Amino acid sequence: MAFSVGTLANYTDEQKFPLIRKAVLSAKTASLLTLQAGVKSASAINILESDAVFQADGCGFNASGTTALTQRVITVGAIKVQEALCPKTLEAKYIQTQLAPGSMYDSIPFEQIYAEEKADQIAKAVEVALWQGDLASATANLNKFDGLLKVIDGAYSAANVNAQKISGTVATTSGSATVTGTSTLFSTQVVAGDKLVIGANTYTVSVVTSNTAITLTANAAASVSLVVAKVVKAASDFFTTPVTSITVSNVVAIIDAVYKAIPVEVLDKEDAFIACGTDVFRLFTIALKTANLYHYNADAVNFELFIPGTNIKLVALNGLNGTSRIIAGRKSNMFMGVDLMNEEEKFEIFFAKEADEVRLMCAFKLGTQVAFPSQVANFELA
Repeated sequence: MAFSVGTLANYTDEQKFPLIRKAVLSAKTASLLTLQAGVKSASAINILESDAVFQADGCGFNASGTTALTQRVITVGAIKVQEALCPKTLEAKYIQTQLAPGSMYDSIPFEQIYAEEKADQIAKAVEVALWQGDLASATANLNKFDGLLKVIDGAYSAANVNAQKISGTVATTSGSATVTGTSTLFSTQVVAGDKLVIGANTYTVSVVTSNTAITLTANAAASVSLVVAKVVKAASDFFTTPVTSITVSNVVAIIDAVYKAIPVEVLDKEDAFIACGTDVFRLFTIALKTANLYHYNADAVNFELFIPGTNIKLVALNGLNGTSRIIAGRKSNMFMGVDLMNEEEKFEIFFAKEADEVRLMCAFKLGTQVAFPSQVANFELA
């Protein structure tokens, strides 16, 4: 019995919403974020912060305390995946036995398997982009929206461990002790005694002159321009020497430092977590076994475990592989913006008669944002 285009259309019509959900929402990171649906281009995350000031009880009314209303905007990128398949290319291969008789094909014999595989591959790409997305990237799968790492770096979280990117870019001249910034915020992000990692060199800050000028304790070793610098805080109580690599020997200390950096107002929340790449997670479990610390219960399927002695779960994510970044936060503080409620998000397989092709069309919107960057603990190599 030959495949018919009607059969193919029925399958995709019935499954297209589950498939688009699988492609976009089955990324593991998506389960750690708060979903904000219905975002066409940009949407505000409305934030209300208030305090409570106790007063001695008595007659009269004396207003005290402040309630602040602010917003952070989540901006999504419009993304599509398209592919055209010509069934006739299968005629010379073993799969020809699955083709319908004749020379006209309006379907492929494995459309369900193909659709599921495509959804899985899109989900893998979404997983990476949710963390590593950067509108300035030259990589097509990363330059459609800014991921969580870009958002966190841009907000300059106060709870940083080891090192963190500073705003703007810097320039140095070989033989000069002056660092010149462009769109930098030296006065609020750097203090005397801090170390600046600029390219391949690390310098110590002598004086912060302004938001765009710093004097080093020694002359720069190289001339560079438009470089994103990292700051290693002199007042940090995490490491006496900046960490430049994650190994079995130091990974436990690094995870402990991230745990220590989590703001106390977040520490007891049920939705708090620490995220790392599966590469770092593997080093951590090896280190625990090497130290004969078997009193932990690791989820071998999901690559998760409660950090021994704490209520915080360490979650391994493929989206952080290769970054050496470790991020601690709350689900309620991190957002993933999608559309998903409208016809603009689709997953379709259809026959294009004019080209004798079976075509895939997948389109969706995606973006990230953090409501309170100060509640995020961030580890980055120096």
